[in-house]
This record gives sequence, C-alpha cells and structure tokens, in this order.
Amino acid sequence: MRVFANLLATSAICLLAAEAAETVDNIFATIATLTPSGVLIWYLWYTQTKTFPDMVREHKAELMAVQAGFVETLSEERKTRVQELREAFASTLKSERALRIDELRAISICRFPKDGTDANSRS
Repeated sequence: MRVFANLLATSAICLLAAEAAETVDNIFATIATLTPSGVLIWYLWYTQTKTFPDMVREHKAELMAVQAGFVETLSEERKTRVQELREAFASTLKSERALRIDELRAISICRFPKDGTDANSRS
C-alpha cells in the first residue's frame, strides 16, 4: 500500500509539474499575445492624455499670440486711417471754404462795386 501511495504521490507530482510547465507556457503565450496589445493600449492612452492635449495647448498659445499681434496691428492701422481721413476731410473743407469765400467776394463785388454805386441801380 505504501508503494501504491508513493507511486500515486509521484504521479501526482509529475502531473502538477506538467501542469505547471504547461501553465508557464500558457503564461508566456498569454504575455506574448498581450504585449502588442498592451503596447498599443499604452500608446493610445499616452497620445490621448499627454501628446494631443500638449499639442492643442501649444497651438492655442500660438494662435493667441498671432491674434494679439493682429489686433495690435489692426488698431494701429485704424488710427492711421482715421487720421488720414480727418486730414483729407479738413483739407477738402478748407479748399471748399476758400472757393466759397472767393464766390462770395465775386458776388459782393458785382453787387457793391468799389465806386459806391449799386450794381442794381445802374441801368
């Protein structure tokens, strides 16, 4: 009986060792199968949580800098244009005023000549 028990124990140990070896092989096979998937999952996680948000943040900062520069340039351009338009308007008014004054002088000379007679009474 003792021999039978030893034989049974030995065969049990061999079975456990074979199962352990098979389990180790299964573990290595599982690891070999999961490694590319794990790397892919890590890569996706890293790009979604680190790379893309950093790129978006940097892009927004660049756009804000460009926009600020554009707004400043546009403001300066508006000031320059307004000044040019004011000067052009003032010079136009000045020239029209001078023409109107000349017309009024001509009219007043015709109506009231320097000799003191009225142009309407000369007939």
